[in-house]
Amino acid sequence: MERRIIPGGLYRHYKNNWYFVIGESTHTETREVFVTYFPLYLPGPALFVRPRDMFLEPIEAGKSIVGQEFRFLESDATGISIQDKVELLTKAQNLLRLMGLSVVEE
Repeated sequence: MERRIIPGGLYRHYKNNWYFVIGESTHTETREVFVTYFPLYLPGPALFVRPRDMFLEPIEAGKSIVGQEFRFLESDATGISIQDKVELLTKAQNLLRLMGLSVVEE
């Protein structure tokens, strides 16, 4: 199965920190695709970008603190509880507001 980026998704880093993915971005000159995301462990907002291939890449065996084989792993593949997922998504929503990004609420 080919892995893909899920906009609005939660991802766990192999060092056990959680991140919220905004989506993919394309470099205007090189056309390289990047993932735009932010950490959920910092007290305030901070946007990061990383090449998509690097974001999705596997890591060396034994390097992961949590035993995962990829640098970032989508939340549904981690066994995260619904309660923990809701907490992280609420934090992400609050950070999005602090960054001035729209949050659609239905």
